[in-house]
Amino acid sequence: MPRFLSLLTGLLLLSLSPSLQAQAQTAVPAPTQVPPGAPTDPAKVAELHDRFVQGLQLLQQGKSEDALAIFDGILKEVPNAPGSLTMAATVELQLGQPEKALDYLNPLYALNPKDYKSIVLLIQANQELHRDIRVEQYRKELFAIRNAGPEIHGLTDAQDYPREKIYPDNKGGEIELNEFFDYKSDPYIAWEALQVAPDGTLVRHLIASYNPEETAELRKKDPVKLADVEAFLFGEFVIKDKQIKQFNLYRQETQMPTYDEFRGWVLDAIKEPPKPILVQPTN
Repeated sequence: MPRFLSLLTGLLLLSLSPSLQAQAQTAVPAPTQVPPGAPTDPAKVAELHDRFVQGLQLLQQGKSEDALAIFDGILKEVPNAPGSLTMAATVELQLGQPEKALDYLNPLYALNPKDYKSIVLLIQANQELHRDIRVEQYRKELFAIRNAGPEIHGLTDAQDYPREKIYPDNKGGEIELNEFFDYKSDPYIAWEALQVAPDGTLVRHLIASYNPEETAELRKKDPVKLADVEAFLFGEFVIKDKQIKQFNLYRQETQMPTYDEFRGWVLDAIKEPPKPILVQPTN
């Protein structure tokens, strides 16, 4: 187990910064993109672009409702504007209004059912509404698009996607729960939770990770009865002064946890950090 933890820690240290940076970027179509039926007059296009940028700036300043008003204003003039549909849905999700977010996401999805960005937002909205059948439908579509072959920046080159974002207060902090596309490849993670402070600082990083070494050892004990067993560990990369100082192993399981099981464990662990059964320094 220590050798596996050391390998896992090393892989995460190498990939943490770019991964977190990529996940923090909001999937926004280019502001200059002209959707079907939009005005073609250069002056009007420039005006819409400027208003869209203003909405983004307001959102960055934490003025979510003012930003939403901007995006809604654009949509009154150009109902199929993908950038404004995307951002309006994103704002509603941040405000804890997934049902309202769907009012924007459903027409956005209709514009391009193969757009993985809108599918991810649909997963998040339906996840928050506990509509498991819809979540699974959109998950299958997302995985199918990723596995179809053509390279898609942000999807085929990504290891995971944000399945749900939880906003525990109105001060800008969030908990992002990510699902990895292939937990049997590096860095062997199935589920991940990132708690981000209002200033954007990562404060907690919890995972449910597949352990191939322990899985192999378990199956050797009884190749017939334990043929399908898989070893998973629940742990955390402990962050102090913006640096990963150690990996805490909290518990081990012999089957992959469901999303709801991981989510529940994460929320409990954030409220009250568990006592580790093993500590692996990163130095």
